[in-house]
Amino acid sequence: MAIEVLKALTAATTVLAVVTSAEKLDIARKLGADEILVSGDDAVTRIKDITKGQGAELVLDLVAVNPTLAMAAQVAQVLGHLTIVGVGNATLPVSFTSPPHTLTSRCSREPGSPPP
Repeated sequence: MAIEVLKALTAATTVLAVVTSAEKLDIARKLGADEILVSGDDAVTRIKDITKGQGAELVLDLVAVNPTLAMAAQVAQVLGHLTIVGVGNATLPVSFTSPPHTLTSRCSREPGSPPP
């Protein structure tokens, strides 16, 4: 159902589905996935190829067990979204180091005017 919701409600150009078995390939195809991959190291490489090395802007982990969450972390782009929907017993290690990035800010009031 997540595939159908993404296709109907977003302007996503490509919806990738990663399935855990070959039997689920047809289900993902019928639901409208643009690309369907069987999970594993090849899937990570293929997602990086499809996204030109950037990673996925949005990753939904519908299972939330250690292998799926580890893959989700590998394929999510820097400053992308990783949403855990499943209720498995996975853990996601967190690192407080990150690649350098530019911080931008915007001012919503005229310079010199008092703050709201």
